[in-house]
Amino acid sequence: MARDRAAPTVDAALDALGRSLDEETALIDRGRAALVEMNTALLELRTMVAGRGASHGAGEPVPPELAAAQTGRLLDRSEGLVRTCVLTVASGPGTDESLFRHNQDQLRDGLVQRAIYPAGLFDTAAGRRWMLAWAAAGEEQRVLGAPPSEFAVFGTYAAIVSARWGEPDSGYLLVRDPMLVSTYTALFDTAYAQAVPAPSHPTADEDRQLLSLLAAGLKDEAIARYLGLGLRTVRRRIGRLMETHGIDTRFQLGVVAASQGMLDGRRGPSDRRPRGD
Repeated sequence: MARDRAAPTVDAALDALGRSLDEETALIDRGRAALVEMNTALLELRTMVAGRGASHGAGEPVPPELAAAQTGRLLDRSEGLVRTCVLTVASGPGTDESLFRHNQDQLRDGLVQRAIYPAGLFDTAAGRRWMLAWAAAGEEQRVLGAPPSEFAVFGTYAAIVSARWGEPDSGYLLVRDPMLVSTYTALFDTAYAQAVPAPSHPTADEDRQLLSLLAAGLKDEAIARYLGLGLRTVRRRIGRLMETHGIDTRFQLGVVAASQGMLDGRRGPSDRRPRGD
């Protein structure tokens, strides 16, 4: 009987503890939202002040400590396709853990995001892990031997770009001018059309994919890791393709492959429709 009388007391205590935890979680969530709003307001104030004396006519300097918050804000406010051109995954707003989770949640909710990565990223385990994580979330990825610079375009709303061309560690600028945003958009689309798809596993047509990876500028070692093959196997297949087409150099092989439509990833962007487009 004593055990029966104690059971409701324990249940009531557990219920009360659960309610308290729910209330505290709600308070934390409200506090986090308030901090984001304060960060946004601070960013706007600092960029206005910095912009008055800055020599950057192309955009507003973004303080490094607020780059991730500003990127998250742009993701929330922009409509349509998000385009990202990446030079490094070792630094930048995208390495912020909260932004990383927020961006991936948006991808799973239907955001369309396309990314260009440097071919050399396959040479590092960290680079391969990064690309696989984003591919799993739904990012549409392509690789290029030498991407033009580091920047991200958020629909037609705005862009965040490297302060100095090709130098991702030089800081970032927020670009709002419609003409400049459209220029970065056109630059991305041109580079994306020349890049090759970066699926998480090889396609059935390995010869076609091998040629595409060569055209993208990947070295034999990176191609071997990408396809899950041995280095000797990759070089043997390249030699076989050259022999089949009666040519002596890899450059000639690339010319023949392009002229015969043998390269993957030259058919333009995916048919997946971006939000708001």
